[in-house]
Amino acid sequence: MQAAKRTVAAGDQPVGIDHFAKSYDTLAPTLRSGKLRRNFQGYTDDNCEVTIGFGSSSISCFPGGYIQNEVATGRYSAAISGGVFAHSKGFELSKDEIVRAWIIEPLMCDFAFDKVDLISKFGAGADSYWNEAVAIAAEDRVELCSHDTNPFTTKPNVKPLVRIIAVKFDLVQPQQVSTFKCHVRINRQSLFPLVRVASANQEFPWFYY
Repeated sequence: MQAAKRTVAAGDQPVGIDHFAKSYDTLAPTLRSGKLRRNFQGYTDDNCEVTIGFGSSSISCFPGGYIQNEVATGRYSAAISGGVFAHSKGFELSKDEIVRAWIIEPLMCDFAFDKVDLISKFGAGADSYWNEAVAIAAEDRVELCSHDTNPFTTKPNVKPLVRIIAVKFDLVQPQQVSTFKCHVRINRQSLFPLVRVASANQEFPWFYY
């Protein structure tokens, strides 16, 4: 915390829970405009819905999931030389996980999420997620968050602890994550991953926060 205070005192703007930006960095105006994003690499001003990873072990992100290239450089190079996709595993998000990812991202970026935006994006059925947020706030005994008014917010003095709140919206808790290996079939026209769990012997990480 002392290091963070000294960094801010030197003129850097805090971004999220663990980033800082100079006033001329693109993250600063992105934060002020409410358009900050967070992906599995950290905070970003990139608003693209698709990220294509190049190179061994790189990860590609799609609106509906993730795929990762071969980690071993030799296998990656062999696949590329052979003219085939070099992916090794992937994960397809369910509709429920997509909604939860949407909730978690603004919590991690802006320390809040808006009920109106939630319903606008996912429809009236998403009201159940707001009810879940209300229940989370009601059970919060140490006053990390509030739902007294829309939006659902993290208290200002505990922003660095927002992960504690965000994880409550993730049904797959760290201790529950099983290990598995996925067979990923690619639709070559859309480059969208269709995933089938093949066997339980390799872990695929969870990337929301």
